[in-house]
Amino acid sequence: MYYDSDEPFAQYYGEPADVNSGVLFRRVHLLSLNQTVIPSSDRVLTFRYGYFSFDDDYSVPEFDPAELGFSERFLDQATANVFPYFFIDGYGDFGGWATDDSRHYSHSANGTASQFLGNHTLKLGGDYRRIGQDFLYGGPRAGDFGFDPGFTQGPDPLNPDGASGNALASLLLGYPSGGSVFTGARSDQFIDYYAGFVQDDWRITPNLVLNLGLRLEHESGPREKENRQTVGFDRDQPWPVQPVEGMVLRGGLMYAGVDGYPEYQGDPQALKWGPRAGFAWSFDEETVLRGGYGVFWAPYQPTFESRYGFEDVTSYLATADGGLTPAGTLSDPFPFGVTEPTGGSLGLLTQAGSSVDFPDQFRKSPYVQQYSLEIQREIPGAVVVSAGYVGSRSDRLGIGGNFAAGVNINQVDPAYQSLGSALVDPVPNPFFGNPVFGDLSQSETLPRAQLLRPYPQFGGLYALQQSAGRRRYDAAVLKLEKRFRGAFGGRVNYTWSRTEDNVIGEGNAYANRNGSALNNYDLDSEYTPSITDTPHRLNVSGFVELPFGKGKRWLDSEGVWNALLGAWSVSAAGYYQSGFPIAVSQRLNNTGLLGDVQRPNVVPGVDPGHSGATVENLNSYLDPDAWSLAPAFTFGDSPRTDTRVRTPIRHNWDFAFQKSERVGGGQITARVEIINAFDRPDFAGPVTVLGNPNFGRILGVNGFPRLFQFTVRYQW
Repeated sequence: MYYDSDEPFAQYYGEPADVNSGVLFRRVHLLSLNQTVIPSSDRVLTFRYGYFSFDDDYSVPEFDPAELGFSERFLDQATANVFPYFFIDGYGDFGGWATDDSRHYSHSANGTASQFLGNHTLKLGGDYRRIGQDFLYGGPRAGDFGFDPGFTQGPDPLNPDGASGNALASLLLGYPSGGSVFTGARSDQFIDYYAGFVQDDWRITPNLVLNLGLRLEHESGPREKENRQTVGFDRDQPWPVQPVEGMVLRGGLMYAGVDGYPEYQGDPQALKWGPRAGFAWSFDEETVLRGGYGVFWAPYQPTFESRYGFEDVTSYLATADGGLTPAGTLSDPFPFGVTEPTGGSLGLLTQAGSSVDFPDQFRKSPYVQQYSLEIQREIPGAVVVSAGYVGSRSDRLGIGGNFAAGVNINQVDPAYQSLGSALVDPVPNPFFGNPVFGDLSQSETLPRAQLLRPYPQFGGLYALQQSAGRRRYDAAVLKLEKRFRGAFGGRVNYTWSRTEDNVIGEGNAYANRNGSALNNYDLDSEYTPSITDTPHRLNVSGFVELPFGKGKRWLDSEGVWNALLGAWSVSAAGYYQSGFPIAVSQRLNNTGLLGDVQRPNVVPGVDPGHSGATVENLNSYLDPDAWSLAPAFTFGDSPRTDTRVRTPIRHNWDFAFQKSERVGGGQITARVEIINAFDRPDFAGPVTVLGNPNFGRILGVNGFPRLFQFTVRYQW
């Protein structure tokens, strides 16, 4: 919802306000300056400067958390009067986070010189950009709490019945499975980008053109104007506190510009080379062969989870014994206080006893190699047919994908899985009673697995944007185009493709994902068909002028019939697309390694596509008997993505009807568009968490219902 006003939220929105509601405030400011100079008939110079500012604020209604029965201690700790956020596994979520105050901005300047020289067209130029975001993150300032069936499962908590337990029961008992509360200040993060390029379009012969180019780039790496960010996790630095003899603790967060650490995130490459080459070769007047190759560098992305000390997330301690018993209650979720931002003063001690997200300081610049080859021929009837290949190879991608998933470098080494149930045995806690270790200091014992972590003084340590991702894409493309001549034209193209990657955090609106690596010590084992892989795609579009009205085959005259039926055209666009792979995990995580996901075992010989996996079986799209819960202290053998069954196919048709008439000295155009003309729902993928009561069911749709749009335009 767009709202541009200085009036209070409640006055605009009305009372009482829905706790799930919010209003989006957006304002845009643009400045563009351009100058073109033609010093001679064979040379052109262009100069440009642009400024962009985009306010993107999200405001939520106020609510007094005291109405929910929280303890006075927690009410004093919450930093916003909003309804806390609750997620109940299998039931949904409600509540909200505090108001966001965000401004995106950019400055850009570039210049280009073009020179015609014989059969060469030369271009060279430079480019500078500063891209940033100045923001105050709202976050769960009144707390967010999740509930799953874990504390109500049984009878054996290590190997419970998969159908036992209920997240709503955990809520009624007041035992969250996780939660947090947030505090923090403003941040202004930015990246500086520099580039230079040269290009030559060389017409070697009348029927052969070669395109050669080179682009050189440099990025500064994400910075913060006042160095209010972390830039990595030092794996080797001795920890300031060593609790017991024989235990050597290392590691801690790195702060920008402190103790010799850099002021930027990642490990930006000094100079990134981007060669490009292409050709077009005409065999004759009807046939042409085209091809090309290029290296393209992806930009760095700041990690907003890098502000420990400048904003703080106090995690709820759900359990101290590996999930066997709860350690806290919802009524007083943070009995030891909420951590206030301290800047970088704690250094390596920051977030001890808690989980940490951090930007991987070893992150390299990701790049993609793209290549293509196509042959095209024009045949009688103004029809063009073509066949081609398109491919790409992407390396050093951020393995977290578009959901910014992290790699847990503090997972217990899988070599210890052979210890079995000994991993959860309670052992004396060397951190007990020492507040520097945070939540880990509260219990006299810890599960053995905690002390087997590489950095036992922390919880999960999640390296963000680790450059371990790789992707391959191959596609065959067939096209047929009827060029618009006379009264109609159209296009049909078909793509067969294959996409494979190990990008664990990639996702889309139509397929669930696991979101975490099963074994953080073996990221290559995550390489499977991508969660975005869709092998078949058919696109059809067409345009026709109806043969009625003046100058047409029928009703070729002035008058009322021409006014009503003349000068109409119809266009249509439709597609068919195969579904995406599914990603099956299990709700119970019992690997014993303090990782983040568990996958079930595949049951051989059982078809996972229950009843043919069609949309006529929304309540039984998958057969749960095709998988079994992995035994405790094993990984399970299900792959990251499973192509034996895919999400529902997608197809759609849109139509548009348009009429144009000259009126006086201008032209008036009326247009009617029907989007999703057959009102077909675009079904989301099924629930793929084994152990969830809704496993295998399709519960939602995406996209638009049938929409009508009417527009009238007058040109003069």
